[in-house]
Amino acid sequence: MSDILNKNEAPENQKFEVTFSRKSVVKALNPSLEPFSITLSNLDLLSGRFPVTYLYFYRKLESDNFKAFVDALKNTLAQVLDHYYPFAGQIVQNPKTSEPEIICDNNGALVIEAHTNIPLKSLDFYNLNETLQEKVVSVEPDFPLQIQATEYTCGGISIAFTFDHALGDATSFGNFIAS
Repeated sequence: MSDILNKNEAPENQKFEVTFSRKSVVKALNPSLEPFSITLSNLDLLSGRFPVTYLYFYRKLESDNFKAFVDALKNTLAQVLDHYYPFAGQIVQNPKTSEPEIICDNNGALVIEAHTNIPLKSLDFYNLNETLQEKVVSVEPDFPLQIQATEYTCGGISIAFTFDHALGDATSFGNFIAS
């Protein structure tokens, strides 16, 4: 048996590890508004704040250039944030009411680049919550929108969009991702 592994294969007992290589803050490209605040609805206040994550997996990139992919993602994100301006804001506690509110100040969205030591086919898709725990975007309170692009050894990628639920609902998050 050969001691050399194909780049697309991983030993069955290899521990799945993710290395976080870079964090970037992406702001709306052309913010035309002065900073403003949005109060949360009673329903949003009742349901509380929690992260909502959308996770997508893709086969090997045609160009096989992860850096170019992430750069294109960040450029597109900056353009889309012009239309979803609150997503580039912050969620803070109002000092008068003690309730959370969205401050639309173009604080930016957090983009995290990561790399794994396994190919996509080695992921345990039946236990994704357990498999990906602490390997996909952890919630940082300064950024209600966080995106993690992860490259796998096979050239495949995953993209995780994590939103603070106070920013919107499933429809608004789906429309944002489609944009």
